[in-house]
Amino acid sequence: MIDEALWSVLAAEPPRGAGLVKRRVREDSKRNLFLGIAYPGRERVLALVVSTDAVGDTVLPNTGALRTTQEPGDPGEIELRIVLTVPEMAAVFTPFCDDVVSAVAEAENDRDGVRALAERFAYWRRLLAAGDTGLSSVEAQALFGELWVVTEMILPIAGDRAMEAWRGPDHEDRDVLVHGLGIEVKTTRGDEPTAVTITNEAQLNAEGLAALYLVALKLEVLRGGTGGTLNQAVATLRSSLGPEAAAIFRDKLLRYGYLDQHSARYDAPAYVIREVAAYEVEEGFPRVIEPDLPVGVGSVTYRLALSACEPWRRTLAEVNAAILAAGRQS
Repeated sequence: MIDEALWSVLAAEPPRGAGLVKRRVREDSKRNLFLGIAYPGRERVLALVVSTDAVGDTVLPNTGALRTTQEPGDPGEIELRIVLTVPEMAAVFTPFCDDVVSAVAEAENDRDGVRALAERFAYWRRLLAAGDTGLSSVEAQALFGELWVVTEMILPIAGDRAMEAWRGPDHEDRDVLVHGLGIEVKTTRGDEPTAVTITNEAQLNAEGLAALYLVALKLEVLRGGTGGTLNQAVATLRSSLGPEAAAIFRDKLLRYGYLDQHSARYDAPAYVIREVAAYEVEEGFPRVIEPDLPVGVGSVTYRLALSACEPWRRTLAEVNAAILAAGRQS
């Protein structure tokens, strides 16, 4: 496991001038993986040495916190380096390195190792942007709502396939897609008007779906007392998944911006669900969709009053029945 102690060992004997102090990690791996510290800037480095032909057209992008380079090595080899340029992101960079090393070490050859490196980099990219702020209060609340829907509505029907159904971390037009049926999840707070924000004209477009539902959770947000926290929602869902589904869940949490190492940030607030309302989005439902827009108008964001949606309200049992029916037809 890669931890702060290993970085301290690397930093104990700096070179006299500019250079890279590095140490091979995972001696049991056929892939040549290294951790290092680059001087004079004392930057942390993760490096993978592979044959030149294994890289192909792979290019790792720079982020606000990372610089990526390809350095020449021994004849026929190249060193892919990921350099941490923002020291404040060390708490994220260390688990990132541990995850990448674990994935790349299992690769059968250099080409697969490069592919694994690129895939893990993509999962962590958002967290390795400049600034180590974690999820905003709005993002944490939205994630809590999506996890509730996945745990309470999708998991009992789909089992581990619920992880495939959860699309929120992928920034798709709807948060859940199961058996061709879509669910868009929204949360409101007790101190907000009973309205939800629709972020684009595709979000409530049911074209091509077996059905589309809007599920709105009215939350009371508490700094103390009873209620469920985001961490508890994560732990509850994780404990219900098999190993493969749990690995997918971990990756989706990363894409959402939730990192286990930052879980202390989400010990509060607690959320109390005061009401869960579901609406079927069909003909006549109050919405703005692309066919209704004038030419040249797009990226529309608007507020939708839930009181205007009452004629389309459905019970959760009806939504679950629709999911089961869609599954039988798929």
